[in-house]
Amino acid sequence: MELLVSKSLYKKLDRIQNSIMDTAEDVLYGLVFDTVRYTLTSTNKNSRKLGAVDSGSYLESFSIMSGSTGRIRSVSSQGRPRNVNAEAVGSQVIATLNRDVSRIIASLDDVKGNTGPTVTLLNGSRYARDVEYKYGYRIFNKLRKIYG
Repeated sequence: MELLVSKSLYKKLDRIQNSIMDTAEDVLYGLVFDTVRYTLTSTNKNSRKLGAVDSGSYLESFSIMSGSTGRIRSVSSQGRPRNVNAEAVGSQVIATLNRDVSRIIASLDDVKGNTGPTVTLLNGSRYARDVEYKYGYRIFNKLRKIYG
């Protein structure tokens, strides 16, 4: 017995694979946007200050990695001016994180039979835990509810 698989089935599989890749891209770029948005709009539980941006180092310390590829970004606030333009820093961070995502997407040349890489959002700032817990911005907590 024999079954000949038609070319149209392969075309359908290619369309499905492309749709999966498009969805993965949308999710990852959504993560980038939401990371910056929550950092700029979350409120300090103690002082009620809006946005977790003072020198910009916390926001600039975000990175997105796939598996064990990449480096944790860590930017020091030492010697940096305070009260920076948060939206300008946010725009720079979006561009940086978009490059991280582009590298991840480029590495996904074939998802057939693959569950895909583990993607991790990291913040290498020495103040990351304080921002999350001590000051109560809960940025990772909010993102985990959506993407985790």
